[in-house]
This record gives sequence, C-alpha cells and structure tokens, in this order.
Amino acid sequence: GLEMSDEVKTKNMEFWNSVCKTNPAETKPVEYPFKHTAIGAQFQLKHATEKWGMMGVNWGVKNEKFTPIMLDTEEKGYLIYTAILYYPKYYIDHEDGTPETIFGQIEIHADINFYNKTKNGYKVENDISKKVATDALTKGLSKLGFNSDVFERLFDDNKYVDLMRKEFAYNVPKKEKGDMALVKKQIATCNNLNGINTLAESASRMEWTKEERAELKQMFETKRGELNV
Repeated sequence: GLEMSDEVKTKNMEFWNSVCKTNPAETKPVEYPFKHTAIGAQFQLKHATEKWGMMGVNWGVKNEKFTPIMLDTEEKGYLIYTAILYYPKYYIDHEDGTPETIFGQIEIHADINFYNKTKNGYKVENDISKKVATDALTKGLSKLGFNSDVFERLFDDNKYVDLMRKEFAYNVPKKEKGDMALVKKQIATCNNLNGINTLAESASRMEWTKEERAELKQMFETKRGELNV
C-alpha cells in the first residue's frame, strides 16, 4: 500500500489542525433528539471569515436547491437542501502580476421535517429554509475541520472541555475591579433613568463580589423607583 510520510501527513492536516479546536463559550448543550453539544453557527461563520475573508466573496455557498418531499402519511414531509460550499484552496500569481484564487468545493446537504410534533398535535416548523441551510453549512465546514472536536464528541469528556477552557482563557479580557464608592457617588448624583441604565450596564461589566452585586442591584432598583415617581 501507499505509505505517507509523517511530513506529508502533517502538511495535509495543517488547515484542519488550525480550525479544529472549539472555545467552550461558543457551544451550547442540546437535549433533543439526543443529548449532545452544538457549536453556535454564527461563531463558525466568524471563524471561517477570519480564515478566508468575507463570505460571498472569498468563500460561500452556491447552487442552493430546496426540494420538498411530501409523504402520503398525514402531516409528514421533508425539505431536502443541497448546495456547493466553495473556499480558497490556494493563490497563484500570473506572469503579468495578476493574482488568482484557485477554489476548492464540496457538496453540502441536510434535511428537516416540515412538521414539528407538539402537545397540541403537529405544526409547521418555523424558519425551515434557514434551519436546513445553516445545518448543511455547519456540517460542510466541519468536513474541512472547523470545530471538529465537537463533532468527534470530545465535548462529552469533561477533562477535554476543561483543557479547552484553559487554552481559550487567554482570549477572555479580564474584568476591571469595580469601585463601589465611585458607583455610589454616580448613582446619587444621577437624575434621569437613561443615565442610571447606562451606569448599571457599565457596572455589570466590572468585577464585584457576590455581596457587592446584591448591594448594587438594590441601589439601582431604589434609584429607579425614585426617578419613576
């Protein structure tokens, strides 16, 4: 059989390894239809944009096709979605100096039930075209390595999740420590609701102890009550 050298394997996995790890803050637990971790689709788009540039220019989807399939059974049917995901494979410079992007492409597909079962019977699923297209794109990007750890079910392992939290922690800006005396003075001298709301929002981004947070909440509520009279 054809044996690849370690150097070739490393080269082949270069792109995959640069996008396969997921920040736990960008995931959410899903209970239905089975318990698993999902990646927030918007975060995936953001990371693809970081890698390739603006969607629709440097990468994106084309040839989108939505095919409804209705079954004979009452209130049963599926919407099938297919498209092509294209992305920059490599760049070349022609002799005259003009750059050209050589694109790679893969097929992406997904399907979704037209109807959603509720306690009051079946109802038409909301936003089905958006959901099925997002699902296909998420799965398509995962084929190139994006957030592969989520799809490999590594997030079922708490030790792995802790490792990722530590790895991504350096990206999280440290909260500034709150100055209680200053905020108290600002609340006392503020005489309109907009100002109080702005102060409350600003204070929420600072670091406080549990007791200080409770005290601040009470002060803001009291002040809002006074201004509402």
